[in-house]
Amino acid sequence: MKDFIKSRTGVEAYLEPGSLDQHHSVVLVASDGEWLRFTLPEEVAFRRFAQKLGLPVYDAGLLGYPKRMKEYRRDQD
Repeated sequence: MKDFIKSRTGVEAYLEPGSLDQHHSVVLVASDGEWLRFTLPEEVAFRRFAQKLGLPVYDAGLLGYPKRMKEYRRDQD
């Protein structure tokens, strides 16, 4: 997670709600739309981590995902 955040620009975090059988997760989205999803054992700990790094955190259930994420193609050269 730290490597993704430090090696890309404009990274934002989009929290995804957990369910009875799944943990919370977070999608990190860079300014170019590149993204990665991580499972979170604890949302509160992630929020503290994000605050220390100055990482914006959004609720994906309320806001959805940024358009650049949907437009990103992993096979770009």
